[in-house]
Amino acid sequence: KSSSSNSSGGSSGALLKAASFTLQREARVGEAVAKWMRCAVGQSVELRHTAERLKQIDLQRRELQIVTEQAVGLKAELEEELLGKFALVLNQKKMKIRDLEERVLQAEEQVRELSEELSRRAGPSSAPASALPTLPTVPPLAAP
Repeated sequence: KSSSSNSSGGSSGALLKAASFTLQREARVGEAVAKWMRCAVGQSVELRHTAERLKQIDLQRRELQIVTEQAVGLKAELEEELLGKFALVLNQKKMKIRDLEERVLQAEEQVRELSEELSRRAGPSSAPASALPTLPTVPPLAAP
């Protein structure tokens, strides 16, 4: 342990200190490795939980994607069905309007014919046909 000795025993003292220093250093390294391992194990467990949660989320995402695709398809089918029904009703209404327009034209023609016949029967001494009341004319609807 004395540093003044030049014998091999003195140099073995220096080796002993170096060995002691190395052991202390190894003990610190061991503690550091143990601490690092505990941290790594903790993070590994956390990573496994995160990976499992991501798998669950991905499964939910896939299920929601399937449901969304089904809903979009159903919506398109319903829209097509609704538009078909609307077109049918619209066409029926157009036919009804055309029928009513034709009936109005026929009624106007009958009124004109009756008015002319009354004028002829009344003769020249009665009031002219233009003095008879006339029905207003209904303009026809534009063709679709």
